[in-house]
Amino acid sequence: MDQARVVEVWAPGAGQAGTGRVGTGYLLADRLVLTSYHVVQNVAPGGRVEVRPLEVPQRTGWLAAARCWPHEPVDLDAAPDHDAALLVIDGPHGAGPSAGAVRFGRITGQDKVPCVGVGFPEAEARPGSRRDTMPVRGHVDALHARKSGMLTVHVDEGVVPRRVAGGSGWAGSSGTAVFCGPLLVGVLATDRPVARDASVLGAVPVTALAGLPGFRDTLTAHGVGLRLEHASPAARHLADYLTAAHRAATEHPYAGVLPGAAPPLAAVYLRQQVRRLHHDAADRDREDHAASTAAGATAADDVLADPPTCVVVAGPGGGKSSLLRTRMAEGATRFLDGSGGAVLPVLVPAAALTADLPLRRALAEAVTANLTHHGLSDSIPPDIFAAAPQPGMRWLVLIDGLDEVTDPAARHRVLTRVARVSGGDDKDLYRFVIATRPLPDGTLDTLGADVPRYDLQPFGDDDLPQVASGWFRAAGLPHPDAAAERFVLALDGSRLTALARVPLMAAMLCQLHAAAPDQPLPAGRGGIYDRFITLLHKRQHTADASGSPSPLLAGVDRYGPAASAQAEITLDQLEDITGHLAAERQQARNTRPALDIVQSHPSTKRPDRVPADDWNAFLSTALRGSGQLIAQAGDLVFLHQTLQEHLAARHLMKDRHTGAQVLRRVFHRPYRYWPSDRGLGIEPRVWGSRYWVPPREDPSYVGFLLDAAHHSGLTAGPRYLSRLARSGVEGCDFIVELAGLGTALPDETLHSTANRLYRLAQNTFREGDDRVSAAWSLAELGDPRAADLLYGLAHDTTLEGDDRVEAAGLLAEFGDPRAADPLYTLAHDTTLSWGYRVDAAESLVELGDPRAADLLYALAQDTTLDRRYRVQAAESLLELGDPRAADTVSLLQ
Repeated sequence: MDQARVVEVWAPGAGQAGTGRVGTGYLLADRLVLTSYHVVQNVAPGGRVEVRPLEVPQRTGWLAAARCWPHEPVDLDAAPDHDAALLVIDGPHGAGPSAGAVRFGRITGQDKVPCVGVGFPEAEARPGSRRDTMPVRGHVDALHARKSGMLTVHVDEGVVPRRVAGGSGWAGSSGTAVFCGPLLVGVLATDRPVARDASVLGAVPVTALAGLPGFRDTLTAHGVGLRLEHASPAARHLADYLTAAHRAATEHPYAGVLPGAAPPLAAVYLRQQVRRLHHDAADRDREDHAASTAAGATAADDVLADPPTCVVVAGPGGGKSSLLRTRMAEGATRFLDGSGGAVLPVLVPAAALTADLPLRRALAEAVTANLTHHGLSDSIPPDIFAAAPQPGMRWLVLIDGLDEVTDPAARHRVLTRVARVSGGDDKDLYRFVIATRPLPDGTLDTLGADVPRYDLQPFGDDDLPQVASGWFRAAGLPHPDAAAERFVLALDGSRLTALARVPLMAAMLCQLHAAAPDQPLPAGRGGIYDRFITLLHKRQHTADASGSPSPLLAGVDRYGPAASAQAEITLDQLEDITGHLAAERQQARNTRPALDIVQSHPSTKRPDRVPADDWNAFLSTALRGSGQLIAQAGDLVFLHQTLQEHLAARHLMKDRHTGAQVLRRVFHRPYRYWPSDRGLGIEPRVWGSRYWVPPREDPSYVGFLLDAAHHSGLTAGPRYLSRLARSGVEGCDFIVELAGLGTALPDETLHSTANRLYRLAQNTFREGDDRVSAAWSLAELGDPRAADLLYGLAHDTTLEGDDRVEAAGLLAEFGDPRAADPLYTLAHDTTLSWGYRVDAAESLVELGDPRAADLLYALAQDTTLDRRYRVQAAESLLELGDPRAADTVSLLQ
């Protein structure tokens, strides 16, 4: 509140028996005064009103004014929340200029909000028709008299004037501007007789005035803008958080190689689908579709609209972060524009929840650290997350990158925290969505069996033209749709279509093509990353055509030529420095701050004359300027986990000796064959013979190591892969996963792996589920023999029924019509476990078989089935749009 804007109002003839009336006002502009309507209500049209600004000592006399709003009389008995008026002061200068603009606020939520105002009440009347000031100090109670449409002000500090016969001691304070902090929230209008003293007052909220005809226009005519800000500290912090979070979430998460800024995420984002997984399917070794239920894919947005606590699983670059960012942006938008929703998202990295802190504090510290660079004006207090954002609303905590918490104990702490909160006293306050790569077996069991897990689906072939045209349109390419068609043909010609279905790879390939449409696309994932980083480096460090010094040196060159020379060395070696940082983070598991790690590199030695803070600022700016790192939670992190993996692998493989040691350390995991291992498919089965199990490291990182090793001329990679292919199912599956990631594998390795899988699928001495899994792995290699294998397994009556359902369902994934008949037969097989019968019927839906609807209806009506499977069948029927579904679902609920 600016005391210089407070004015005394005198309305001659407006009081009882023709006497004058005293009131208070507040200058919104040099000629515009806000006051109460009832102060000037009885002034005749065109009648004189006088105002006098508060001054000590008083220098300015009374200034003539007239009411300029409202234009029509107001019935205050019917509309007490319309008790406000605007006065315009005569003359060109009014009361003189005031510093700054008035800010307006609104009271939301349930908190008490401190307030203050200054008026000229009867209690401070002086001889000679003079009045002195009295403050209104207290709080606005958002829960008091909500139905009245007025703000209730409790005066709980300072003096409360005595009531007087026939009136209030506050008389004359009508029109006092009520401020909460820097925001004008209301106009004092009445002394409410609900307390023994006069400590409860009523004020007209600015929010009510904002909707009245002519009010906003009158303000605008006098140069006053009306934008309502949150006045309660909690609401203000929440709005501040959501504004910054929305800004961060709508930015594209990864820097691009195209000229100009990266496009907004929404401009190039294509919504993906999810499939519900069996619980063991989120484990690293069971990632494929064989572990999915046969239920159809569902829009990921629909699943995350108001989900229970759940897990979203996808491989490297599978779109997890973009999905969570999009959900965050949509949730923030709905809340800020008042359209609400059942949940309000808060996006945090999983690493933020590893510390031994209360959840509310961990969330507050994480969002404060992550959003500081996105316009967050103040630290978020933990209490924001201690209560519902609005009555009936929950927090939806979006946890990104659980797989990036590499310490198993820390990862377990995150999962344990989620499980305890989800099942504890705060279960109705929080929901969680955890995004992760596939994790080792049993990792997610901590969450419990009732937490659903979803597989985030890659793009379909039909999605790629839309994805590409979005990127090409953002890049400014002429005729983006036609360019997208040519791009998709180029993908087919380069055998990159499968790789381009991965969202991150699609984004990189689109940008590479847009940057050089006439160049052929690189082969394999490693080649794509190499070219992408080369172009990124070129974009970030293109020399200025004028030859002027790098702006990065501006903070260092004042310390002399030696300091500038050392800084130039650092910039020249920046590629090696970022590689060193990536290798330390990825291979050595070094968790120290990035600046501490890079200063162990010889090219970052601090010059003697440069203070540590200035040198750290230079290094931080240089690293972020590389386009490969961003600020997050007070540290620098790589844009994407795969970027860190690629840079680490390339750095380690530059030295052939170091590279050979790293490969041996990763791949050399020998075991001895014993009879208990007979299910592993190891050949030959000689007791005590040696075989090798797959690396412990994430397959994505191993793939980058192999690509970098091949690029450096190291020949050990194919030998290690050949050993894995001879080591049974685990080794073959690991190779299949490498191939799916886009790793450049030798043809000999692929052929030997395919032949081994074919023999394993045909081996009748093996368990049925192992044979089906081998056939599907063969399909993932693109081997045409896989479909016939799956068809044979679906008809093999020596197998368990669930294995046959799985084989037929996977055959349906190919769109092979031969899957229809065995699925139909199996759905009718009453010897099968109930859930597998429903799975078979749902796979028929995927094939578009017209018999599927009747099958699902029959299963939903079958009282011999467990209720949960009947519900599953009914819900699938509902998704088909079958008119019988609604009644069936209602009966089962």
